[in-house]
Amino acid sequence: HLPLSPPLNHSHAMALIRPSATARLQLSTLVSTSRAAPWEWSVDVHGGGTSASPSQPRHVLLFLSGWPDDKRAWTPTAQAVASDEIMCGVICMPGYEDVASARKCIPGGFDIEDVVTIVEKTAEKLLQHASCSKLTLVLHDWGCYFGSLFFNRRPDLVNGILLVDIGLGRSDASAKKGKVAETNTKATTDPHLQQTTAGTVRLVFYQLWFASAYLLGRYTFACVGDMFLKTYFALASFLPFVGVQSGTMTSKSAPGMKPMRPSAEITSYLGYPYWMVWSRILRGGSPPKPRAPDDLDATPVVFLYGKMKKVFFHTASFLRDVAHHSPPCKVVGFDCGHWVMDAFPAEVVREVRALLSTLEKRTKL
Repeated sequence: HLPLSPPLNHSHAMALIRPSATARLQLSTLVSTSRAAPWEWSVDVHGGGTSASPSQPRHVLLFLSGWPDDKRAWTPTAQAVASDEIMCGVICMPGYEDVASARKCIPGGFDIEDVVTIVEKTAEKLLQHASCSKLTLVLHDWGCYFGSLFFNRRPDLVNGILLVDIGLGRSDASAKKGKVAETNTKATTDPHLQQTTAGTVRLVFYQLWFASAYLLGRYTFACVGDMFLKTYFALASFLPFVGVQSGTMTSKSAPGMKPMRPSAEITSYLGYPYWMVWSRILRGGSPPKPRAPDDLDATPVVFLYGKMKKVFFHTASFLRDVAHHSPPCKVVGFDCGHWVMDAFPAEVVREVRALLSTLEKRTKL
């Protein structure tokens, strides 16, 4: 029986702001948990408010990536969007940058509450530095999960959300009112909006495999967990029913099919989010479920997803709620895999800018 990690002690979180020599700031948050040594959490900041662009920003964006990527996944997008008036903060899952140190200091990974609190503290410091009251979230993979849980905890700090390939649960308001956009033909007939039984099996299979790889690396040797993880990729390359995408994780021809992080850097430790969620499910509990905003007018949602997958991470009801709502809420499907921002970088930048433009117009009304 493996115990759940205790939640983060909020009273031991602090942040330091120090300008760097480049056009960025480092916001280093020292997180001290009751089960491990203090952990440094940093966010790269581009655009307004940095030494290269000292003007006061009008918009703040927080980018958060997921498995197995580090900050490099969102950095090109943040750099393209950033300007004198737009501050972009880029973060990744805790422990995803210096994996060796994370394995040593926090072998049990970070619990769900830990990650949400770290995102919350980072957002607060970014807003404080920019003298702004709200920010816009740009999220991918596990970033969608934890970033949205942060929004559910602190909706007062968020003015808009752009999700990439991971949808949300229906908001309480939508579920109660039963709003279904039956008039939106595409949202009700597009086969990509429906998760199949086979897709669900593939999803459970790969997530439990990643969680098992993490446990093997934690309780035996890191190399054992890493080898077990690589075995999955080997199986997925020649067994069609194992893989989750239409191509393969190592395919160079299909856009957005492989992680943006070099394969040599992908280790079993990066699978701790899968275990933190599945450990609760396997014990008969339920992990927290992120919900879409109750009021999509107040907090609009843009959802971008890849169509070339055998597993989808959204429901038809979520897409109908978003697609049916007035702009800037929208749903855009791309002919690619899971990493949409790698396959269509210019288009993702365009969607981020379009969301910001609408939010800017609203503030002037």
